Amino acid sequence: MNEVKEYLNEYIRFIHDFEKVIRKKLELVTEDVYEEINWIYIDSNRLMNYKHGYIDGYEYHFHGAGCFVQKGEVKCDFDYIHFIDDLTYSFTTYKFKDFVDSYYGINIDEKKLFESLKILTYDGFLQFVVLGGIVYNSFLVKRYS
Repeated sequence: MNEVKEYLNEYIRFIHDFEKVIRKKLELVTEDVYEEINWIYIDSNRLMNYKHGYIDGYEYHFHGAGCFVQKGEVKCDFDYIHFIDDLTYSFTTYKFKDFVDSYYGINIDEKKLFESLKILTYDGFLQFVVLGGIVYNSFLVKRYS
């Protein structure tokens, strides 16, 4: 399980590194990168598409509620969500597995990964996504855990 916590820390670090680069290059000022990208996209009258592109080795595509980022072989997909008084990242086991496999060059078992993530909800490191009383097989992690 400590490995999975390490994987999560690296996942968050990867996202933070990407956000740092895109903030600097696009001169973003708000904490919520996703919201600001959508605002710029609408405000630009679609002359420039800020929702996808290449910056400093990162290929990115903002989608639905989140972003898919790839740098080299490393793939990272996550959603932004305002939850528990903070901007939070949300991800499924599949999205996290894709990151772990591509970052570490392994093929981690998805069912075992889910069980390890579920255990991390017990100690409060992660939370399940719960909407309308329904518990989803997606996880929440605070941006600065």
